Amino acid sequence: MWLLRVVPLLLLSLSALQAQSVLEGRVTDPQGAPLHRARLLLQSRDGRAIYSVRSAEDGRFRFPAAAPGDYVLEATAPEFAAAVRRLRLPGDAGQPLALALALASVNEQVVVTATGGPQLPQETAHAASSLDATELAVRQENLLSDSLAAVPGLRVERTAGPGSFTRLIFRGLRTTDTSVLLDGLPVRDAIGFRGDLVSFFGELNPNDVSAIEVVRGPGSVLYGSAASGGVINFVPRESAEGPRLAFGYEGGSLAQAIGRFSIAGAARERFGYTASVIRTDVNSGEDGNDVWRNTNVSAHARYRLRPGMSLTGNLYLSDTPRLNLNLSPFPIGPAGNELGYENGRGPVVGFVSNLDDPDDYRVARILPVSTRFDHTVNGAYGYSVAYQAVFSRRNFPSGPLQDPLATRLGVFPSVAEIARFDGDDHLLDTHHTLALGRHSLWTFGYQYEHQSATQEYVSGDFHDGPSTDRQSSHAAFFHQQLSLLDRRLQIGFGGRYQSFRVENPGSIPSLSGLRTPSAKTGDISVAYYLPRTGTKLRAHGGNAFREPSLSERFQIATLSGQRVRIGNPLIEPERSVSVDAGLDQFLWHDRLQIGATYFYTRLQSLIESGTLFQQRNVRGGLSRGAEFELRSQPTRYLSLRWAYTYTNSDFLPAFFVLRADGTNALGGVARPLEGVPAHTYSFSATTQRGRWDGFLSLAAIGGYEAPLFSPVQFEQVLFHFDGYARVSVGMGYTQPLSERWRMRWFARVENALNKLYYEEGFRSPRAVGMAGVRFLF
Repeated sequence: MWLLRVVPLLLLSLSALQAQSVLEGRVTDPQGAPLHRARLLLQSRDGRAIYSVRSAEDGRFRFPAAAPGDYVLEATAPEFAAAVRRLRLPGDAGQPLALALALASVNEQVVVTATGGPQLPQETAHAASSLDATELAVRQENLLSDSLAAVPGLRVERTAGPGSFTRLIFRGLRTTDTSVLLDGLPVRDAIGFRGDLVSFFGELNPNDVSAIEVVRGPGSVLYGSAASGGVINFVPRESAEGPRLAFGYEGGSLAQAIGRFSIAGAARERFGYTASVIRTDVNSGEDGNDVWRNTNVSAHARYRLRPGMSLTGNLYLSDTPRLNLNLSPFPIGPAGNELGYENGRGPVVGFVSNLDDPDDYRVARILPVSTRFDHTVNGAYGYSVAYQAVFSRRNFPSGPLQDPLATRLGVFPSVAEIARFDGDDHLLDTHHTLALGRHSLWTFGYQYEHQSATQEYVSGDFHDGPSTDRQSSHAAFFHQQLSLLDRRLQIGFGGRYQSFRVENPGSIPSLSGLRTPSAKTGDISVAYYLPRTGTKLRAHGGNAFREPSLSERFQIATLSGQRVRIGNPLIEPERSVSVDAGLDQFLWHDRLQIGATYFYTRLQSLIESGTLFQQRNVRGGLSRGAEFELRSQPTRYLSLRWAYTYTNSDFLPAFFVLRADGTNALGGVARPLEGVPAHTYSFSATTQRGRWDGFLSLAAIGGYEAPLFSPVQFEQVLFHFDGYARVSVGMGYTQPLSERWRMRWFARVENALNKLYYEEGFRSPRAVGMAGVRFLF
């Protein structure tokens, strides 16, 4: 019987003419006064059609003609709570809508990333958080790592100052279990050793976004590799009017200087664009020689060919022409016997923190560009075709200079060395959505991905490479979302199959066309909302995978002066299985929201470096715990966030390791996952009243264990690092200059308590002050 319903809909989709539906209305405050420049966002049920407008001086708004179907309308304005409403076109387009925004309640934040389509907070079965552009602007954060510190279940670790190595750890897993999306498409670093973006986490800037959506738990069904712990999606800002212009400058501690420029515009209800540039220069850094120079460029444009049909383009560039690198922290013994612990002839008394290496640099660039064609054919069927290319480049030029202590200890100096890595990732993606009535939405998709990685090594007269290796994958997936009992019950399930193939490897030509083990994943989620009590019960379970990177298959390393292959071409994908369950409680007329989640993840199979760094599959670890979140809007002008996560994460090591206290952590005996604290806390308060705004944030963790490696024999020692609390405060003031121009002054202090703390042995800066001005048109 279902064929009798599906086939006519498919045939209709090929020939149906678009019915034009114009939606209009008025936005007011609770007393009926019009709200000027309120932002209204209209999204289709499948997330393909997106329209953005601003209300006029009389509060009226009008959307351009839209294709028939189900939509979610979201209205927001400064100092007011957001209003979200579900609509059906053309039915609800017959008469003007009246939207009255409440004075104080926690903003309803529509989440798209969890299922690929817009869902209200009462509907999503996934543990999700959303940070909107207004909140990000008040908190004055320049780096993604700072913006995500308030997300429950996520540990943000930044070693040393701005631009330094950064890890994002979901629910006690590894940084490789994090997937980053740009407008819903996964961004991968083809030359990254684990195929993740960890090399670039420290320099990503959340500029020119309407929101950052974070979904915790497995997401491989929709987003493929590396989505085991969670997914972070940059949602581009849609321009509703124009032109809009902003530029400014800020400077402060660590000899920092940051310049900004952004522009946005729209034309004839068909074309909208946004673009921004941020230049960051850190001229001294934590130790006076930690120079970092970075340029971030982002651009987004959408052209509406006709109602329900649009062409979208995205670009994001992070270019670091220079980042000074320091020597990694290492264990040390007493004076005169500093490295005796390497052969069991001396104790460990402490560690040396990030010694300066004056001529060791990192040069890096990542450039994702994408284009997508979206077509909502009618109220039942829509599709999209997208192409994305990610170009990543890294070079590590270094020279013979080093710190005197490193020389005295016998650390081998670098000599005219260059290690160059280039990676290209090409993704072709197509999604098809089919609505069988108002209660069932099917999503089908196919993805083809092709990766290439080139490596070259030069040291003195020795020159190895360049050699280029390639691999590709094919993936088919589906997802079904059921909305029952007047949308109180949400059920989702899906599956994915992905195969991998090694293509024309330059380092081992005989392996061309080799098929490697495939990956299969499934996912199911349930949410039930009780409107009388404002309670939502939810559960989510599924498995996930991470495909082997080209480096893990073909990497070559220098060991004892010899070039040795450490990659394994036949290595299997990593596999994991996860479940979580929790509830969300909406109280005090939605001024207070409380969330609690229990999670459990088993890493069934991992890829790790074994003897002589050879890549191999091993049994994985286990992570379980609970995360709690509280969001409150006690007054019209004050927003509060609080989060706490308890994590019990461990793994089964193959070998013993020496502890700093002289005892041994035995191999074959489970111990806490390195770098993961059991307790993570965060708190933030933001306020906006008239021309003034301000924030206060706290990020704190408990103690944890992590290894440090000898710079001579690479022997490791396991240290316990104390926890810390990092407090930041800031304030801003916006001053009108004319009818069109405004000027905003702002200042902030990071680590305002001036505490000295260490992240895995790296010394972080004490209090850092910044101040600046921005002009807005």
